[in-house]
Amino acid sequence: MKVFFKIVFLIFLTYIFQGFCNETNIKLHKSSRLMELYHAAVKVLISNGQIDALIKKHNVDYSPTESLDGISDIEQVDISSDINDVLSKILKNKEVKVGALKGKNWGSIGDYNEDPPTGFWPELMFLIWKTISKRIFDDENAIKVKYLFFVDVFNALNKNEIDITENYFLSLPSSTEEGLRNDTSKISQGLSLITHSNKIIVLKELNINNLNDLKSYISKNSNVKIACLTEANCKAVKDVFESGVKYVHKGFSSYSDLSESVLSKENLAGIVSGLPTDFNDPKLTIFDTLIKTSHSPFFR
Repeated sequence: MKVFFKIVFLIFLTYIFQGFCNETNIKLHKSSRLMELYHAAVKVLISNGQIDALIKKHNVDYSPTESLDGISDIEQVDISSDINDVLSKILKNKEVKVGALKGKNWGSIGDYNEDPPTGFWPELMFLIWKTISKRIFDDENAIKVKYLFFVDVFNALNKNEIDITENYFLSLPSSTEEGLRNDTSKISQGLSLITHSNKIIVLKELNINNLNDLKSYISKNSNVKIACLTEANCKAVKDVFESGVKYVHKGFSSYSDLSESVLSKENLAGIVSGLPTDFNDPKLTIFDTLIKTSHSPFFR
């Protein structure tokens, strides 16, 4: 009899443990299908040349990812709406909530003061969801993309105020290195969609024409400040220059703002990405750092 009760008790514990594991797995992977479908849509847009066309349209120095190994074909993704996850919620509401930084106007790469937002990054987001909407509803306009704006987008993601972030956030090997994120264990990084070089702008009168010239100038001068269009640009070069350099990345909502801070000598140099290829100012020198960074959406 004792053996019988022990067996029953062990079966009960096994059942409870399996249930706990399954529940935990569901909680940790609420966006698994969304990520798979999202990446599959990106694969479609890269394969048919639409992302390349978007890059040319906005005249920016971006390249789409070449790493599509392991990405599902869009027809292979489970698109049923009866699963308790983020994708089902989006399909039932026919609306996806996208989180972006508040008050940003980067011109051709993204003007988020417009309604709807315009420029490369918003148009890429719209293209992705048109592709998903066409696959599921046979209507590319069935799913509405709703932008919500925050000072801390990752906090909003953790609080389930949004379904996905904008695609422009810096791809990292470890999300714990990203200062913008809180409670990062809940966040999953998506595919690195776009890669680019970080470029530097300096006053032409300083005769600084490459990265070595800039490093040499910094080594001979104190209280150097370098402006970055975004925090991601700062992080890309943080280990290149001496530790005494002060990086400034807040308060710049456009290329014009950043350029003006260099022209006024408030900052020695500016670090930018996605700079329009026809950007030109006779008083500024622009050179490539050859330091590549990539950008990803983030899910919860």
